[in-house]
Amino acid sequence: MKNDLINTAELLCLNVPNKISINEFLNTISIYLSYINIVRVFKSPIPNVYFVYMQLKNIEYANILYNTFNYSKVNPIEKEYFIFVEVRELKFEEFFYNGKVKILIN
Repeated sequence: MKNDLINTAELLCLNVPNKISINEFLNTISIYLSYINIVRVFKSPIPNVYFVYMQLKNIEYANILYNTFNYSKVNPIEKEYFIFVEVRELKFEEFFYNGKVKILIN
């Protein structure tokens, strides 16, 4: 496992398959739930996946979760992987396009 260091206490899982419920996702990372302050789920523009935003208690906890689950398999029999990225800024724009709210993540 790589030990990449991230510089924020906020993470986003970019590709949680719709076939996995948010409860199943949280169960997967359950050992680290006590490290997390906030969890938010966002619809993805990518078909059949959703995003999970997490604000952790501190950067150290974010690094532990990131290095444990980034590029880990969704489950042993699936080909999909969880991909986590650090979030430096999360903005909600107040305009709509095609009837949907635009969310900007840097």
